[in-house]
Amino acid sequence: MKQKNIKSLLIFGAVVYCLSYGVVRWRKCLVLHEYVLKEEGYAVKEILPGHDIRVSNWGMLKNRLNKPIYYLFFPLAKLEPHLRGKYTVVS
Repeated sequence: MKQKNIKSLLIFGAVVYCLSYGVVRWRKCLVLHEYVLKEEGYAVKEILPGHDIRVSNWGMLKNRLNKPIYYLFFPLAKLEPHLRGKYTVVS
C-alpha cells in the first residue's frame, strides 16, 4: 500500500512539474531562441530565459526571476528542443 502511495505521489509531482513548465513557457519566462550557423547550414533552437522590456516593477521582477526559473526547469528546457528538432537544415 505504501509503494502505491509513493508511486501516485511521484506521478502527481511529475504532472504538476510538466504543467508548471507549460505555464512558464506560456508566460514567456522561458522562450525559444533560434539562431543560424551559416557555415554548417543549420538553424539551432534553444530554450533560454526570456527578457521583459517593460520598465515597470513587474517587468524588473520577472527579469530577476527568469534565471532561477530556467535552472528549476533545466531538464525540460534541454529536452524540448530535441523533441521539436534541435537542428533544422537551412538552404
